[in-house]
Amino acid sequence: MNTNIYNYVESEVKTLEELQSILREFLIGLDLNGYALRTRSRIIKEKICEALNYDIPRSFKKTKPKFPSQNLDVYTQKSNNLQIWNDEIDYQRRYAIIKLNEVDIVTTVKVITGEELSVLDTTGTLTTKYQARISQTIGSNICSNDTENISAFLSNEYDISSFDVPSNSPRINQLLPIRKLYDRILPLIGTVLENNSIVQERSRADEAHKLICRTLGYSTSTDDGQFPDIKHQLLEVKLQMSPTIDLGLHMPDSDEVIGYSLGDYQIKCSDVRYLIILAERMPDNTFRIQNIQLVSGSDFFSYYTLFGGKVQNQKIQLPLPSNFFD
Repeated sequence: MNTNIYNYVESEVKTLEELQSILREFLIGLDLNGYALRTRSRIIKEKICEALNYDIPRSFKKTKPKFPSQNLDVYTQKSNNLQIWNDEIDYQRRYAIIKLNEVDIVTTVKVITGEELSVLDTTGTLTTKYQARISQTIGSNICSNDTENISAFLSNEYDISSFDVPSNSPRINQLLPIRKLYDRILPLIGTVLENNSIVQERSRADEAHKLICRTLGYSTSTDDGQFPDIKHQLLEVKLQMSPTIDLGLHMPDSDEVIGYSLGDYQIKCSDVRYLIILAERMPDNTFRIQNIQLVSGSDFFSYYTLFGGKVQNQKIQLPLPSNFFD
């Protein structure tokens, strides 16, 4: 019998019904609470190996699908928004969708074909985003100056506490220079914040956003979800607990205009200041700020490496219907 998850043996491929029944038996009730995403992923793959009588490899290869032996891909879902990264839906492939409840316990598993899954893709639209990697240790640093484009609009004396809406558009003489921003934020090194959930990056990012707003002098931390995070200071905040920086839809060093102006000047992505907060997870479910780096978009790739050259990562987003797991 084949015991290698990477070897496809057609005669040993299980039916959809068999796969679903076996995975439900072995996975339902599995408690993943408190595990980081990578650890969670490995636990699930090891459990599936056990369920299907495969040897557990020392390390799992990055294959498509994850279990070539069964032509099976695996996705773990806490929300109803299924995201498939950098891959098309394969009609012949089987997809195991593992459902977690609010406390990260597996409640059910559904296995369907790619053809069935594709029906949920009603738009056929790919969402694209850029990612970069922290590829060198530069510690805490102010990595660059402001661009010449916005230098004439800066003010060393502006009092942010007099303007309490960080999500409002930037204004002439209300922008602090990048050096001033750095000096105000630098004392946050060593600050410990609550880590509300190991797997909820959005929650951690919200905590960092609130902290930066308070530190700069705002009386509120309003965030409209638009780029950049703190528009009033042209400041994009990235809290990093891994080397991968999620840049979203905007290339930092590009001349793409972002919809705001200073006088007659249309602000570009390259003018935005990027605050990279490097943090470490602590044993008591908190995270501590280790280093702070501040760089203009124009100089971003002098310090960080873009994934795949000038290639965007792509994802298909599929809203799972409320009765999907019934």
